Amino acid sequence: MPEFSWSDLATENQNSLRLVDVMAATKLFASKKEIRRQIEQGAVKINSERCQNPSEEIKFNNEELIIQSGKRTFFRVI
Repeated sequence: MPEFSWSDLATENQNSLRLVDVMAATKLFASKKEIRRQIEQGAVKINSERCQNPSEEIKFNNEELIIQSGKRTFFRVI
């Protein structure tokens, strides 16, 4: 499973990012449009909780997140 640190995904001193931006920063997806479509269709989970709002803010609080998109795409944010 690919791992990304929060500092790799966010710019300096950002404690929160939109879910779409976090997923796009990993470069695992073709486009933000594809990411938005997957989120709206309920194919994205954060720590096993389904997300359906593409503009949802993810706050970094020093615990790891496991984000799943579809059946086979997983990545960890540490």
